[in-house]
Amino acid sequence: MLPANTINSLSELKKSVDALPSANHAVLFVTPMPFKEDGCSYLPGGIQYQIQLVKGQQGVVVIDAKVAKVQKNLKIKMKDLDKALVEAFIA
Repeated sequence: MLPANTINSLSELKKSVDALPSANHAVLFVTPMPFKEDGCSYLPGGIQYQIQLVKGQQGVVVIDAKVAKVQKNLKIKMKDLDKALVEAFIA
């Protein structure tokens, strides 16, 4: 598993990717998963984005993109995001 680079929101993703040097290895960006005030459990309805990408000399390739949402029963449901859409967002 890759070490995660935490960004506060998806709106920071492009700026964070632009700051990366070109490399031949994957980088993982995540937004924080919101916790309840007690700090012991996730906040129902909370959302986390997980974007894994490689920035090369020819541009950015998104390897994996997911969204995790905390359900009312506190289970986490993961869904795939459209990688082409994420690439367009950061291009």
